[in-house]
Amino acid sequence: MAHLGVLQSLELGGDLWQQLLATWIELERKLHFVPDGGRKLLTKNQPPAVSSWFKNAHNVRFQPTIGPIKAYSLSWWKWWTFCQPKWCTSTGDEPTPVIADDMGKDWDFLLVGSNNGIMCLVFSLFWWGSALKKDQVE
Repeated sequence: MAHLGVLQSLELGGDLWQQLLATWIELERKLHFVPDGGRKLLTKNQPPAVSSWFKNAHNVRFQPTIGPIKAYSLSWWKWWTFCQPKWCTSTGDEPTPVIADDMGKDWDFLLVGSNNGIMCLVFSLFWWGSALKKDQVE
């Protein structure tokens, strides 16, 4: 899987990053590595870098410019929050969803494999981490 090599090319987040990658690969395995019939994550509020990646045919070697890290961070969280189910809520100014007590609710809308699904989220985090790492070097 060429995607994994690209995502492992930088040491991002140590064990947590590796755990995320392993969990993502396991999810893709359970979905049989097949795109889910045209399903995709919601695109409203999607960061421009993600849209750019889609326009470049999901090329795993294409790393879009994310712009200022703070703006990307806000944009990413706005998108991720929008992707959450309606029964999740946010508190205060924080965009992070707070999950209701009932975890037995439907999460199928996020169970989208391949380029249009969780892979897109993983790559968007990779670009963010790459930018942070580059910012630390400069």
